[in-house]
Amino acid sequence: MGTNFRTGAATLNGHETVIGTTMMLAGENSREVAERVKARIAEIQTKLPDGVEIQIQYDRSQLIERTIRTVRTNLFEGAVLVLAVLLALFGNWRAALIVATAIPLSFLFALTGMLKGKVSGNLMSLGAVDFGLIIDGAVVIVENIVRRLGQRQHELGRPLTIPERAQTVLAASQQVSTPMFFGVVIIAVVYIPILALTGIEGKMFHPMALTVILALAGALLLALTLMPVLCSLVLRGKIQEGDNSVIRFVKVLYEPTLNLCLRLRWLVVAGAVVLCAGSVWLYNRLGAEFVPKLDEGSITSMLYKPVGMSLEESLKTDKEVENQLLKDFPEITRVFSRIGTSDIATDPMPPNESDFYIFYKPMAEWPKTDGRPANKAELNEQIEAMLKKINPDYNILIAQPIEMRFNEMLEGTRAELAVKIFGNDYDVLERLAEQIKTILEKTPGAAQVEFETEGRTPQLQINVKRDVLQRYSLQAEEVNKAIHAALLPVRGFRHQGSRRGKASTRAPAHRSVSESSLRIRHSSIPSDHDRFLRARRDRLTRKSSARARAGSSKPARTSLSLTPEPTVWRGFGHSL
Repeated sequence: MGTNFRTGAATLNGHETVIGTTMMLAGENSREVAERVKARIAEIQTKLPDGVEIQIQYDRSQLIERTIRTVRTNLFEGAVLVLAVLLALFGNWRAALIVATAIPLSFLFALTGMLKGKVSGNLMSLGAVDFGLIIDGAVVIVENIVRRLGQRQHELGRPLTIPERAQTVLAASQQVSTPMFFGVVIIAVVYIPILALTGIEGKMFHPMALTVILALAGALLLALTLMPVLCSLVLRGKIQEGDNSVIRFVKVLYEPTLNLCLRLRWLVVAGAVVLCAGSVWLYNRLGAEFVPKLDEGSITSMLYKPVGMSLEESLKTDKEVENQLLKDFPEITRVFSRIGTSDIATDPMPPNESDFYIFYKPMAEWPKTDGRPANKAELNEQIEAMLKKINPDYNILIAQPIEMRFNEMLEGTRAELAVKIFGNDYDVLERLAEQIKTILEKTPGAAQVEFETEGRTPQLQINVKRDVLQRYSLQAEEVNKAIHAALLPVRGFRHQGSRRGKASTRAPAHRSVSESSLRIRHSSIPSDHDRFLRARRDRLTRKSSARARAGSSKPARTSLSLTPEPTVWRGFGHSL
């Protein structure tokens, strides 16, 4: 009965708003779901009253479209580059085109296997396809066929007939098929250990390994079957054996260099050893990143304000932060935030925590004046400095929307790396946390070291007079029920004629916790036993003391641990 507790809020560009989130079922295609949601939102918009508008603030399909464009561009440019190298280095342009046909056909074979095996096609799996690896087998087969055809024509002094050409192609293919087969298999076997990965690593790298293995399998089949057939059909007429102009130019430089290295072989070996040792020394001092970050095109800033801040104060603070962001950073187009916990608590947070979603213009449109950020990393640094200037007590964590969710699922916190300390004494935990933070701040490569939450949440501790419990022969369960009814919503049923519905009754929010607020009256007619118990409970409540003490999370030794149990009220006329 009455209003419910407000546990969350949302803002957009410095104004309070209402924000909803579409939840996708596990295993669904996020791009298809996003497109269907946008179509349904457009349909709903036509049925809304004047002045009410639904605006899409975050659309994951935009990131997916950019990723698809990146994959498509990389694959196309890679194929064109390989074709250009083949035309430049092969002595026969027809042979170069035959080898190039292995690229799209092998990729088609891999895509067919991915579709049938339900392998995810993403930036990592498709981007890992190396066209240089794919055409290795075809290059070996075709180059040997061209060499043997040229030799055979030179021996006969005339172009080969169709049976002679087919026989020569077959002999050339058989000559190199075995070493070529094992060479491609060895390359594919390198990816098999990746399939042994489990968990998140397995989900990330299994598609990449399977895609490469499928592409290599398709390339191997094509090299053993299609390449010889195409050579026998296309490589007609006079076939010249020899190097082209590019290879001849390289040999002119290579032969004297090789002769010089053979004369000074000990000096060359010593130089190679020194170079190898220097590489090892330099490698140990380089930074490393297992998987490069994907730029999602937006920023998520998790703002942890002082513990115990009310929702109203947190909402006011977020409005000021958004207005300041839009004022100080012309690179930013819009900002929205989520505060606390929504009605459907899919992502519960206390009122002092907020998630800011920051969207910016394309970097080509950013101001180029001095002091302005030149890239996303500098923009993150300046945003963090601005938030610290507003309140030095804020703890800030900068990430990206999808990256933040994955970190939270993997670590239980929104940082990429987290140190968790478990214990019962908060004084000891805080001291250890300070020591660990000091160590991490001195660690090379640590960009942000912050407490996720700092401080203690105020708590209500109720101390029960045990001598009074013994005097009236009461158990802790009776006290728990009384306190539960006074401080927490009382759930029961509301009857309207023949209809019955659930109802909750609670004390008004403006009432303070005192002795009077702990007294309970029940409007229904109780039984004699209930009346006796209620009389004892009222006497106990009047003689018990309740006080609110902030900053303590460890109950005193003489206190009673109160665990409220669910109470079913059969009446509907309760008053607190």
